[in-house]
Amino acid sequence: MMRMILATAFRAMGAALALSMVVGCAGVGGSSATPEAAVQARATQRWQFLVAGKLDDAYQMLAPGYRAVKSADAYKSDLAPVVKWLSAEAVSATCESPEACDAKIKLEAKPILPTTKFGQTNIVTYFDEKWIRVDGQWWHFPNR
Repeated sequence: MMRMILATAFRAMGAALALSMVVGCAGVGGSSATPEAAVQARATQRWQFLVAGKLDDAYQMLAPGYRAVKSADAYKSDLAPVVKWLSAEAVSATCESPEACDAKIKLEAKPILPTTKFGQTNIVTYFDEKWIRVDGQWWHFPNR
């Protein structure tokens, strides 16, 4: 009797472990993620690179065709901001097709020059970025 109880318990534990592995692995590769979720994650990652000053990493997230015509140095020189980026995240994404999405970015920044006689005021703004899927991967496609 004890042997049957233990066998049943081990089978149940094995089934629970197998189920948790299947569920856990489903999100790891991103293949089961919706295009909106994948774009939102990639856009947030790109902006985390930008805020951290990791411009080379952010450059690697640009569409391959864009990188073919714009060098990393040219890209970085275009990014000379008049503000200090404090935080950024993609708050949503909307896809018009399986290969094209817009990510809505929330950016908090501090002007480099004072905006009032009482000091600097942080700015929070929202804007859209274009993302395209090439060979199964999502890439930012700048409009310039």
